Amino acid sequence: MDQLAKQKELEEYKKLINEKTLEEVLDIEKEIIKEADELNEKIAKYTFKLPTKNYEKACEAIRYFLNKQEVTWQVTLGMITLFDFWDPKNKPTTVLYPLFDSTLRTIGEMKFKGYDEWKYVVDINDYFKDLREEYAEITEKIWDNASKHNIICDRLQILDPNISNKNDTTAN
Repeated sequence: MDQLAKQKELEEYKKLINEKTLEEVLDIEKEIIKEADELNEKIAKYTFKLPTKNYEKACEAIRYFLNKQEVTWQVTLGMITLFDFWDPKNKPTTVLYPLFDSTLRTIGEMKFKGYDEWKYVVDINDYFKDLREEYAEITEKIWDNASKHNIICDRLQILDPNISNKNDTTAN
């Protein structure tokens, strides 16, 4: 579905939610949270089949960029996991969605300087080109669920501004 159609769908969803009572919205929220939990469970186990062509070249580029990252203490183990996974000696045939997503997001937030780095970016893009559609489809499901939940949360704030405090078990 294209972005314009997706935006229209969310606007329609918002209109629908805005017509609901507090109790109805709370019930809908329970369903959205249940859907999110089920989706997260599936995604945590979802694997992509990795291409074999240009694997070493892609791994070299990925590791080059990962190794340039300056990270906080809390994410060092995650970065080591990513870096080690893309070791060309490993030659995995699949990658789990969370690891693939983390790799793309980490590299996607970087800036690239000079021809060598630009070429590495092209190498990574070429390597993953056959996975783009599959990745986008899964990621879209996550964003759809999150967008709907945000719409619900916005409506709950209007219906009961103290709702976040009621749902927050740490609030006193």
